[in-house]
Parts: sequence; C-alpha cells; structure tokens
Amino acid sequence: MRKGFIYTLDVLLALVVCALTISAIMHFVSAPTLDTKKVMVVRAQDILAVCDMGGLIEKHIKGDSLPLDDFFGAVGDNICMDMDVRNSSLDYIVVKATGCGTPHDYVVVRRTVIVDDINYIARLRTWYR
Repeated sequence: MRKGFIYTLDVLLALVVCALTISAIMHFVSAPTLDTKKVMVVRAQDILAVCDMGGLIEKHIKGDSLPLDDFFGAVGDNICMDMDVRNSSLDYIVVKATGCGTPHDYVVVRRTVIVDDINYIARLRTWYR
C-alpha cells in the first residue's frame, strides 16, 4: 500500500510542475509586445507639442535659444533628437540638436507653428541612443 501512495504523489507533483510550466509559457507567448516605433512617434509628437504650446519654438525663432536648449537637455539621456524650423520658403530658421551623433533608426514628426502671422514648419526627428 505504501508503494502505490508514493507513486501517486510523484505523478501528481509532476503534473503540477508540468501544468505550471505550460501556463507560464502560454502567458509569455500571449503577452502583447510593445512597438517601440509607435511609442517613439507618440513621444515625439508630445515633445513637439510641448515645445509649441510652451512657446519654446517661438522664443527660439525670435532669438532666445536658452529655453529650448534647457528643454532639450531635460528630455532624457536615452532619447536623441534634432529639430529644424523652416519658413514658408522652406529656408532653415532654427536648427537644434542634442549632439547624439548620426541617427540610424529614427521617426519624424512635423507641426505647423504660427509666429507673428507667419507660418513655420517644425520638424522633429527622434531616435533612441
């Protein structure tokens, strides 16, 4: 009678371990993956919106580059970006970069900024370091 009991307990323990392993594998396989490109697009749109709504782009166009420099420095070490602003003739007005080097896999977002009734196109290019 003892041999049968130990054999049954051994099988039950193996089934529990097997069931836990299978459920863990199913959990990790079915977990949604994070698309870093989409996350970077949303982050870049937010950064450009903050720069526009906070008046940082307007101040930079008018000659005060310190607020935009401070903002770019505070964004974070793992995000690199450069921004250029062009007027309606597509002449460069502002070129600003974080100094991260040449990007290899980046996203680009654009936003129209109006300063003193003149339309400008701000383009922000961001990538991970």
